[in-house]
Amino acid sequence: MIDQQTYEDQVQARADEMLDVVAERDRHAAWTAHALLARGKDPARVTEAVSNSLGEVAPGDGDPAMGGPFIFCRPCCSTVAGRSS
Repeated sequence: MIDQQTYEDQVQARADEMLDVVAERDRHAAWTAHALLARGKDPARVTEAVSNSLGEVAPGDGDPAMGGPFIFCRPCCSTVAGRSS
């Protein structure tokens, strides 16, 4: 059995790996914006990803003006905020 710190380190390593992969993809979605911000990538790519995400209509939503969906990843947000939890 591993200790808590080892577990958290492994989770953070996997989150970092995911962020790296998503930040390099040529896809413009909410996940892409999170990854680009966390990795300090080109602000123009962040803007494009956010803009495209706001125009996305979630299945079942009837009002495209509402935008969305908005998906947040705790490891991504922690990394962006400069803290690890």
